[in-house]
Amino acid sequence: MRITLLKHVHFEDSTWIREWCILHKYALEVVHMWENVGLDELEIPDLLILLGGPMSVHDTKDHPWLLWEKAFIRNCIDSSIPILGICLGAQLLAQQLGAEIIAQEAMELGWLPVKRSESVTKRVVWEDLKLPDTLTTFHWHGESFSLPRGAQLLYSSEYCTNQAFLHGTRHIGLQFHPEMSLNDIQSILENGKEDLAKDSFSPQSADNILVQWNDYAAINRHFIENVLSYLAIKAKRKNAYIPIDCHYYDFIEETILSRNVTRITYLSDTGNEVITHKRITDTYTLNKEEFLILDNLEHIRMDRLIAINDHQVP
Repeated sequence: MRITLLKHVHFEDSTWIREWCILHKYALEVVHMWENVGLDELEIPDLLILLGGPMSVHDTKDHPWLLWEKAFIRNCIDSSIPILGICLGAQLLAQQLGAEIIAQEAMELGWLPVKRSESVTKRVVWEDLKLPDTLTTFHWHGESFSLPRGAQLLYSSEYCTNQAFLHGTRHIGLQFHPEMSLNDIQSILENGKEDLAKDSFSPQSADNILVQWNDYAAINRHFIENVLSYLAIKAKRKNAYIPIDCHYYDFIEETILSRNVTRITYLSDTGNEVITHKRITDTYTLNKEEFLILDNLEHIRMDRLIAINDHQVP
């Protein structure tokens, strides 16, 4: 599997993501966006990872490569490529999904807890991702995203409602930083000293941030590895597929992927009507035909679907 990781500044990296790729023998291509070299030759990967950075998604005049990156992200979205965006990366992803990026009243810096959103009622999604209900994690941001249309809010914090989202089943945005090793955090602190002097919701000194790393490192590493493993499964499952682009899209987004499915009605290969209680877990398009995937990996062609629960398919 080919993974592309886009870095936005030299001092913001993820040792844990690199080590996870090595452990699973995945080919990792790291692109230094600020160098603005070879971007037009970059191929669409099996999995795209977008790291953070001190710039805003709106800073296209100072960082013109952001325009290229936004187009690349949009291309990956349209190609059903799994994407993980972290901090700035999450904002770039959210923006390409139609969300707004806005400045916060103050920065979130240091170790702060996030909680499972009260709106998360789809337990199956939670169990698939293997996420904890609460997580004390590292923050370093002064902007946040609105929730993209059709996305599920995963985490919120006291100071920032939209901390993480899942869009469909393949696009994840994390406003916080569960991906950083001690060296990664030290690099942020050394290069972002001016941010520590700014207004923040819960001021923490650099020394205090480093001391707390030992308390939260293991659970954060476990968190980011679970998210990566989930997206890797999606990437392997989608390698031969092309994206969904049909009039069923809104219906899929709001009904099928909601996971609130207790009964589906469809025509079997012989043309007989069948009612099943199997769960719909994903959708894909192959050779321009739309399919559903059930929890037992059975595939149903979309044009055989009659109804979901008591709702007729348009």
